[in-house]
Amino acid sequence: PEYLIIQLLRFNNDGSKNNKPINIDKTLNFKNYSYNNLDIKYELISISCHLDFNHLSGHYISFVKNDNKWFIIDDDNVRIANNFNILTNNSYLLLYKKWFKFRVLRYYIIKYNTNYDNTKNLENSEDSN
Repeated sequence: PEYLIIQLLRFNNDGSKNNKPINIDKTLNFKNYSYNNLDIKYELISISCHLDFNHLSGHYISFVKNDNKWFIIDDDNVRIANNFNILTNNSYLLLYKKWFKFRVLRYYIIKYNTNYDNTKNLENSEDSN
């Protein structure tokens, strides 16, 4: 999928909040877990955080990446993020976007290169079997 959403279970069975710090990876690589070891990478673009003590009350804020800068969105207040300590203790949802760098490059090579013949690759692969 183009987007990957990871929900962290931050509440215990009694309703109390689990504020243990966690390590959040800025990129995820699924190469070792994908069919044919495809290089599938995701980049972290947003984090939602829950601030308070339990599941009955609290306040949500978001960290959003734009042009390689992180911003805090808190209701109608948007500012540049300087402190990421809040992320490790209060993160709730992580939003990753698929990194298309190589896929887009290949698409343009195939689409605009008139010398490229995709059927040759199919014929060659059949001969080798």
